Amino acid sequence: MVTIRTLDNGIKVALESISYVRSISFGIWVKNGSRNELPQENGVSHYIEHMMFKGTKSRTARQIAEEMDELGGQINAYTTKEYTCYHTRVLDKHIDRALDVMSDMLLHPLIAQEEVQKERNVITEEIYMYDDAPEELVHDALQDAIWRDTSLGMPILGTEETIAAFDADFIRAYYERNYHQENIVLSVAGNFEEKEMLGKLNEKLGGWKRETPFVQHDTHAAYQISCVEKEKDIEQVHVCLAFPGLTREHPQKYALAIFNTLFGGGMSSRLFQKIREENGLTYSIYSYTTAFADTGVFTICASMNPNQTERVFELHDRSLETANIHEALKLTAQLVLQVHESQSPVFDLLRGAGMLDPQLARVQNDLRCVNRDRQENHVRFLLRGRRLKEGIDMGMALDVFWCLTSRDLYRMLVQERGWSGETYANWLYEMLANSLLHVSEEHPGEGWEMRTEEHLSAQR
Repeated sequence: MVTIRTLDNGIKVALESISYVRSISFGIWVKNGSRNELPQENGVSHYIEHMMFKGTKSRTARQIAEEMDELGGQINAYTTKEYTCYHTRVLDKHIDRALDVMSDMLLHPLIAQEEVQKERNVITEEIYMYDDAPEELVHDALQDAIWRDTSLGMPILGTEETIAAFDADFIRAYYERNYHQENIVLSVAGNFEEKEMLGKLNEKLGGWKRETPFVQHDTHAAYQISCVEKEKDIEQVHVCLAFPGLTREHPQKYALAIFNTLFGGGMSSRLFQKIREENGLTYSIYSYTTAFADTGVFTICASMNPNQTERVFELHDRSLETANIHEALKLTAQLVLQVHESQSPVFDLLRGAGMLDPQLARVQNDLRCVNRDRQENHVRFLLRGRRLKEGIDMGMALDVFWCLTSRDLYRMLVQERGWSGETYANWLYEMLANSLLHVSEEHPGEGWEMRTEEHLSAQR
């Protein structure tokens, strides 16, 4: 059972005594992350996390590492958008020394200019490492776009430009403003007696108090529909779709967690079974939730081979280069097939699950408009100088082409009726030719009326 207590200086402590274990885990949680920074401060919270391990007034960085190794303990830290955590785990008999090390790091960090300069190179390499990991970069890029123009959208690590401006005085001033007794929570779990542990914590941290009032910069953030892409010379395309989620304290957060597990949270989930197991379209596909104090996001991610892209461009170029209209239309039908097959089926699955909200539907419609503009140019080029069927002008021809090549029609014929790609492409070619071209342009001896359902069934 977790109990909440308060130290003499107001720091809150969450304690859970577990008598059947021999270890104790201790954490220091500081309500300060990248969303609490100004643009010119971006990355300083993460920088401070690094500097905490670079020595104190009584211990060098090496001494901190060696002392924790002597105890056989673990010590580490991490920074998020909303908080920074320092944590350790040791045997219960070593908790006094571990608390001494952790409290020394928190209260007396050295933050020397020489170490700041060294660590700048380390953090720069960390930024490069994330840039070289597209499966990590895609998540940061997405959230940066969703929360753009707010501090929540800024990267946790900062940028090369922002961290280059930090010196020891700047970092120390930020630390003194934001590492405040009103802004810290402690957590302890393991084999200990509660009253005794509270006494130890009060001895180490209860007397620490900043006299200046605590003022924290915070920016409200709201989900914004975005589309962002970043080209990299890699073997796969990493795609993320983000939907508005729930806040940390939302009453339906547990329902969302259950839904995420069913939808994309494991190997038995709908996404994994449908996209990977049934159709073999990708190796990695999953979903996850991210909750913040005032907003949240639900994300679907997939990694796939972009090998269809070159084929699409090849077919497009060949269809425009050939002089024979029927050959051009055959190539165009193959091109349409390749485009449909290369599109991620995630949108189809989401639509079937009723998850496409009106806002995302508008984004899809905008994408359709872009595709229509491209198709219009393609069709106008193909049909230039050709005699169209009586009663059909170029505008109607474009409408016919748009309807016959639609995603919905492809989905009905291929995914629902089970047509093969070859059958679909042949049908599309003959429908285009017989719907658009004048009799003089028709392929001799091959009227589309022969393409009955029985004939198509025989081809499948």
